[in-house]
This record gives sequence, structure tokens and C-alpha cells, in this order.
Amino acid sequence: MVMENVMRGFRSLLATTALVGGLVLTAATAHATVISGPVDLSTFTKGATYGPASAATFTEPGPITVSSGTATPLYTGPKYSMVDSILLELSAASVPTTDVISLTFGSLSPVTFTATNFVSTSTAGFPTSIKGIAQGNVNGVVFPDAVHAGADITGLPTGLLTGSLLGDVTISQTIATNLRVDVFGDLNGVIIDNAANSGAIGVTGSTPVPEPASLLLLGTGVLALGLLRARRAV
Repeated sequence: MVMENVMRGFRSLLATTALVGGLVLTAATAHATVISGPVDLSTFTKGATYGPASAATFTEPGPITVSSGTATPLYTGPKYSMVDSILLELSAASVPTTDVISLTFGSLSPVTFTATNFVSTSTAGFPTSIKGIAQGNVNGVVFPDAVHAGADITGLPTGLLTGSLLGDVTISQTIATNLRVDVFGDLNGVIIDNAANSGAIGVTGSTPVPEPASLLLLGTGVLALGLLRARRAV
């Protein structure tokens, strides 16, 4: 009888531990920040409203222009508490067919874009004049005349004050193409605000990607160095 009670208590403890562990895991997953893309911009613009103040912004006053591969801080804006995701929108006058553009937010896996992911202003569903953006020129790119692509950040942290750091945004590209990056705040998958031109960034230059042969040579060198150290140790 005593042994049976001990076993029953042990099984109960295991069940409770599993339940608590599951709840903790679920809570952590539910609040995990995720970036997805390339997204269908037309789903974000259907029924959208535009104009500052914004949910998030790059360094103000701006816009600033950075080199390809430069980490640039993204901050919360006055309307941050009103949105549940942030849309980072890339624009260019045109994108070379062989260009590969990557967008990284914080330590998350990058989102990759090619020319086929960029669409016209009308296809994206943007109006020809957006409050705060209009015909403003950022890094040589005028928004309504450009082609566009985007990535959406969900699972945002809550309770942040205006001006809090959300994370670094890094744009890299294999061919030097003038880009601008605008910030839109979304609620239930629809745009409800945007940063002005002064809250956007320009990206210029390129970050070459190592060719496969270069990567193989580097790997061979690292392996040879490891074998040499192991031999010396012996």
C-alpha cells in the first residue's frame, strides 16, 4: 500500500511537471519575435490607412543612408502600442535580375529577395501619394515611382516606451543598387500608419557573397590548419 501511494505521487508529480513545462514552452513560443517574407504587399494595403505618427522608425531626424551590410537601429514610435506587427518595405527604381538582397532583423534568420519579388506601386496596392512620404526622395528613390518588396515582423515585445530599441536591421545586397527602406505599422495584417521620409533609411553599395570555389578553398584551409595543430599536439 505504501509503495502504491509513493508510485501514485510520483506519477502525479511527473504529470504536473509536464503540464507546467508545456505551459512555459507555449508562452515562450507565443511571444517569440518572427520575421517573414517576402510578403504579398497587396494584402497589407487593402483597407489601409496612412500617415505619421508611426509605430516604428529608423534614426530621426533623417533619412540617413548606410552602406550595404550595416546594422541600423529600429526604434519604437508613438503608435507602437496600437500595432501588432511592423512591415519593413524595400523600394528601388529597379532591381537587377541577378541581385540578391537580404534583410536581417536582430539575430533572426534573414529574408532574401530577388528582382522577381519586387512589384510596382499599383500592384502592391499603395496609393500614388502617402502621407509623410509623398514624392520624397530617399537615396535617389521616389516611392510612387519605385518597385517594392517587404518583410513583416510579428510577435513584437509589449510595454515598450517610445524611442525604445526594437532591434538592428541589416540590408545586404550582391549588386550595388540604391534602396530605400520604409516602416509601416500593421494591425491584423493591414497597414494603419507609416514613418515619414525622415524615418526611412537609404542603403547603397554591395556586400559580395563568396563564390562556391572560394568557400571550398576556405574550408580546405581551415581543415588543414586543424590537422596541423592536432599533429603538433601529438
